[in-house]
Amino acid sequence: MEWAIIGTWKMALEGIEKAGAHRIELNNAMYLGGLTPSLGTIELVVENC
Repeated sequence: MEWAIIGTWKMALEGIEKAGAHRIELNNAMYLGGLTPSLGTIELVVENC
């Protein structure tokens, strides 16, 4: 399994397409060990992916 920390939405979408990913894992506040993202973040990803 390969992991990557992505800084922008554009970089994330390009990486997902290039890798042929079938799923993604969303995290927030990686400096705290990774927290569940907000509902707004999840909705934004669903709308744009």
